[in-house]
Amino acid sequence: MTNKSEIINGIQYKQCGTCKQFKSLSNFNKWKRGSFGVKSECRKCGSKRAIEHRRAHPEYQRNKYKTDPKFREKVKQWSRDWKKKHPEYQKSWEEKHPTYQTDRYKNDPDYREMKKRNTREWFKAHPDYHKKRREMKLA
Repeated sequence: MTNKSEIINGIQYKQCGTCKQFKSLSNFNKWKRGSFGVKSECRKCGSKRAIEHRRAHPEYQRNKYKTDPKFREKVKQWSRDWKKKHPEYQKSWEEKHPTYQTDRYKNDPDYREMKKRNTREWFKAHPDYHKKRREMKLA
């Protein structure tokens, strides 16, 4: 069964296969093989379906991120691109957290060394590290 379409005031409308509402073609994602070059369900319904799938299968995304280096790089690139498009968010976050990592790197040379090496080995070699950190915070 094919979806219905209408032309109203010179604008092509198509019926969503899920919600059955008529919407303009701009409300559908592009897909070469679909009728009119768009998918059969509108963007809103597609988003709902994707959200439900992610909620039903939370382990899928985590496992894919852990095991697939190409996907991991893709996610990191999405994050970088989003930060470039939304510099105001990054600025507001930095205002809320002004000394997130900078204090640790500036005030604690041992921390820099620990980050460079394997953490477990470093803590074995420096058993009194946490005492020093507590003293630095108290001072």
